[in-house]
This record gives sequence, C-alpha cells and structure tokens, in this order.
Amino acid sequence: MNRKEQLLRMAADAFEDCRNPFDHESLCEHKVTADEYFEVSEAIAVIIRGYLNVPKEIRHQVALCGAIDGSDTVDPEVALAFLRKQQAIEKLGGVLGS
Repeated sequence: MNRKEQLLRMAADAFEDCRNPFDHESLCEHKVTADEYFEVSEAIAVIIRGYLNVPKEIRHQVALCGAIDGSDTVDPEVALAFLRKQQAIEKLGGVLGS
C-alpha cells in the first residue's frame, strides 16, 4: 500500500469513528505534509464525486466493499457476486413486468 492509500485509509478510519482526519493531532501523528494534505483532500473529493455520479448498482457495490473491508468473516468476491445476482434479478423483474 502506498503512502496516499495509507492516508486515505487513515481518513476513512477517522470518519468511521466520527473524528476529523484533518485535525492537528491526526496530521502530526501520521506526519502528513502540506502536499499530502492537499493530495488526500483532493482524492477524497474526487472519490465522493465519483460515487455520486455512478449508477445505483455501482454505488451498492462500492458501499458493500467498504462495509466488508478488512472483514475476516465475509468473502468480498462472494458478497459482490450475490449483490450482482440480486441486481440482475431486479432488472429482469422490471423488464418482465412491463
């Protein structure tokens, strides 16, 4: 995992705990430079905008992957396959019901 990914994970962990990843203490603890601060802030903005601009099915996949990140009990591939199957069934139901 590269430095940018480490800092994005740090930010995600902080947000999950309802903490500000950009407070002085967090930035110092992780030795975040000014350039890294701007790079991570921009990356988070791009990620959020991308999430808001993708189809609902992809949002569900992203949310599922985020929810099971680091889980020892859920296989991400199995969970995604199940979600895709459910989405296909919903689409077929809409087509067949018309």
